[in-house]
Amino acid sequence: MGDKDLDELVFRSFQSACAAYQKGEDYQVCTKEVIRSLADKRRLREDIRRGLENGEFQIYIQFYVNPETGKIVGGEALPSWEHPERGLLSPSQLAPLIEQETPGGQLDYNTMERSCAFLEGLCQKGIRNFFLSFSVSRETAVREDFAARCREMIDAYQIPKGLLFLGVTDSVLKENAASGSGMEELRDMGIQVVLEDPDGTSLYDIRRYTLGGLKTGGRLMESPDASSRHAVLGGIVRMGHGLGVPVLAEGVETEEQANLLREVACDGMRGGLYFQPVPLWEARKRLLEQWSDGEGQAT
Repeated sequence: MGDKDLDELVFRSFQSACAAYQKGEDYQVCTKEVIRSLADKRRLREDIRRGLENGEFQIYIQFYVNPETGKIVGGEALPSWEHPERGLLSPSQLAPLIEQETPGGQLDYNTMERSCAFLEGLCQKGIRNFFLSFSVSRETAVREDFAARCREMIDAYQIPKGLLFLGVTDSVLKENAASGSGMEELRDMGIQVVLEDPDGTSLYDIRRYTLGGLKTGGRLMESPDASSRHAVLGGIVRMGHGLGVPVLAEGVETEEQANLLREVACDGMRGGLYFQPVPLWEARKRLLEQWSDGEGQAT
């Protein structure tokens, strides 16, 4: 206890344990390189509040397409950061920081508000069947005031019900159900609650919640066993359709993956095979072009 560096040792140990957990490893050796990486991430997290105050965060959209027609039907709102020293931090670079974001969920609420404004702008142009999905951290979703904050934003914008999708995990659903708050209120506002990665969730648990959709893909798309991929993804799609909700897939990078999703009748998919994330102005331009060409009726 007399070691003057004990606090630093405990801090580094905790950070290394978190890093190992995120990578699915039992432990991580705390080398100088690891220490530098952890310190770098800590500085970035500390910069988030300043970046929000200075308007450095932007939203990029990655489109969902109809598996059969390839037409755009929706999008995923992904935060990006124009850092004054590091340049543009893409959604993939920013994602690891979001889970340990500044208190209060400012980045999550910033993403939601910009999503609402984007949808309202599209509706004013006559595009009223494009959905937009976004995700929030667990810390934000389980806050007591989360539903109230969502209500403030929904009331501030003119958006048809059912166009805003909120992606949450099974653990968030269970925590909200235990506290008796949150998700039912969101549905009443017209926000569709979408369960992400439902492969580890039983049908019984899913039926306990009023969901607006299921979202899958990612690791399942990378499985080397083709028959296993087909069986699992097919089961998730049948589960969603049995509940009367759409099933969306992300991480679609190859034609083989796209063909698999068509075979199991997935409702929408996104990934590098079709579109990379683009800034809001470019997303709006692309959507106006599709809808003005009479191609916007795909659902």
